[in-house]
Amino acid sequence: MASSTFNVNNISGNDVISAETAMMVKERFIDQFGEPRYTMGFGSSGGAMQQHLIAHNYPGILDGIQPGLSFPDSWTFLVTYLDCALLDDAFNKSSTPWTIAQKQSVVGHRNYAYCTDNFPNWRTRIHASNGCDPAIPAGIIFHPITNPMGARCTFQDNQKNIFGTDPATGYALRPLDNVGVQYGLSAFNSGAITFEQFAELNRRVGAFDINGEIVAHRMVADAAALPIAYRTGRVTSGANLDTIPIIDSRQYLDESGNVHDSSRSLIMRARLIASNGHADNQVIWVEAPTTSQLNYRSVRLMDDWLANISADRSPGSAAEKVVRNKPAEAVDACFTASGEMITNPVTCNALYPPQRNSRLSAGEPLTQNILKCKLKPVSQADYTRPLGNAQSQTLQAVFPQGVCDYSKGGVGEREARAWLSYPRPGGVPLLKDEDDDRDDHD
Repeated sequence: MASSTFNVNNISGNDVISAETAMMVKERFIDQFGEPRYTMGFGSSGGAMQQHLIAHNYPGILDGIQPGLSFPDSWTFLVTYLDCALLDDAFNKSSTPWTIAQKQSVVGHRNYAYCTDNFPNWRTRIHASNGCDPAIPAGIIFHPITNPMGARCTFQDNQKNIFGTDPATGYALRPLDNVGVQYGLSAFNSGAITFEQFAELNRRVGAFDINGEIVAHRMVADAAALPIAYRTGRVTSGANLDTIPIIDSRQYLDESGNVHDSSRSLIMRARLIASNGHADNQVIWVEAPTTSQLNYRSVRLMDDWLANISADRSPGSAAEKVVRNKPAEAVDACFTASGEMITNPVTCNALYPPQRNSRLSAGEPLTQNILKCKLKPVSQADYTRPLGNAQSQTLQAVFPQGVCDYSKGGVGEREARAWLSYPRPGGVPLLKDEDDDRDDHD
């Protein structure tokens, strides 16, 4: 086992630096011990983000990955994580009382503690000064009045080599957006909340300004940041991930309000299917929240799986070899507290029912890969409950630019390009067989 400081996501949330670090650690290992037969990724939560992103954007560093308590990537996790703070703020300011069950129906989580127990921890991701490491002297940290050019500790500023900066402010560009998002759409359609609650919630829900303060108006992504986010692979698709085995394992923590919700494994699966037509190279395991029996089991199975692939000299692509060399044990399963392995999906879903999140509950497909949606006019077609003329006019006033049309994909969405370097924002190809490094950040 080999690792390094920048392969710990709590040290730096810049996954490009993490990928470079993994490459250098592997090179150091080869210098000392020789070339390994294969390299397995292993890690949970932020470690899962890094594995997905490294394998997606820098294929070849890892031959198989084992994301635990997984998230497909950092940015789409951040989108729904931050939604919780905005929605909780809107609930608290509402003129209409909200029950806990109604709040849960909007945010999609099985326990509303997801949106309260994890905050104000959001500030460590999005706030310009509250997320700074204690090692940074207070005198050099950003303050909007006393030190506007100080060190900014937001998630996007940690990735400004990727996104670039606003020439007017010097602050990193940001791909966060919630214009047109109909928060609580599924809750309204199901009858869990009233029209008045639905309309007021979407009128009141605000956004984070560039410094991480909650403001009344909705969040608009920097136009240049959106194509960069997709082109550089900050949002994972299934590209390159069909060529490696993936064992996704987690404790089931949905009932406790823990931030590691099980829907993330299913979101990654939906992206694999959307990109590759299947997810046969991905195995999902879920165990009881009180147990921790899958780590060793996963490493052993991944070792068997990669050994089978390594020994396969017959013709076929890497993607074909991954699937045909799956061990018999490499199947979706859940595990009881006593360790019993269950492979019946109906039984597993009853034992460990997956939850949703704020964007899935607003109508986004399970791929949940849209940073900024394309818009359409408010229409009765979105609602299972009939709207009167006055209600339609109310929603048109709440959504003057229109509502999300998720059938059209995301603004700026495009294929990711692997093996990019960052002498300038947006990246340039490192490999000779890549396309030219033309600027396609339109």
